[in-house]
Amino acid sequence: MRRNIEDIIEEIVQSIDKTILINKIFDGDEVETTLYTCDYKWLVVGSVISDGTNTATVTEVGDEYFVITKDPLFTWTSKTATIVQSIYYMRGTALAVNGEWQKLSKTSKQKTPFVWLVKPTIERTNSNGQGLERTSDLRLYFLDNTLLQYKEEEHTNNVIKPLWAWVMAFFKAIELNADFGKFDNYDTRELSRFGTETAQGFEANIITANLSAIEVKFTLPIRRGAKCLCNKTIATDNLIDLGEGVLISETNEYMNYGN
Repeated sequence: MRRNIEDIIEEIVQSIDKTILINKIFDGDEVETTLYTCDYKWLVVGSVISDGTNTATVTEVGDEYFVITKDPLFTWTSKTATIVQSIYYMRGTALAVNGEWQKLSKTSKQKTPFVWLVKPTIERTNSNGQGLERTSDLRLYFLDNTLLQYKEEEHTNNVIKPLWAWVMAFFKAIELNADFGKFDNYDTRELSRFGTETAQGFEANIITANLSAIEVKFTLPIRRGAKCLCNKTIATDNLIDLGEGVLISETNEYMNYGN
């Protein structure tokens, strides 16, 4: 069955590793610790990270480092950190996404960051039976919460710069996935205030919240038969009847079901 592009993008977003690699640790005092990294993902001020047991809150994000506050009873020693908060994924028109997003929580910080796939999308199907199944022209926004009182430079340093690490991690996830072909370029636009603008300046939020965003436009090449059940070998030995006509093999062969 042909997989829907909305579900494909969601899988890519959810496949991004939440782990941040720490290069160096500097304990300033019992409460604050500076962690050095080039691997931010979507880390911003206010993000919560975990060393696997304990949690800490990010209070500053700089070039190749971030500062955390933690319980003074433990010392951060782990060379990895996992971002605790979830990534939200939205799809649809501005009106539809704004309505759905508002229902998630009353607090913006509790429903960010999120990725928005703008609909409608445009696809071109390859009918020659080989290579690529289709290409999809896509526009996505990578968004996170910002503060209204921020000056332009503060929007950029505190939100836009960390968002860039998330965008790069997204394209790295595509690169590592054999379901997709290679593409040469993509277009981006930084939106420190995610709203509509005129010659007179900023007018109104596109989403009913104070957000910063990076807009990404690109064409995704999707290989023929990617994650398609029709192209997988189905094992026929040691079948178990689970009732209702469902048969599942006991063998260790992995069958990847498409949507």
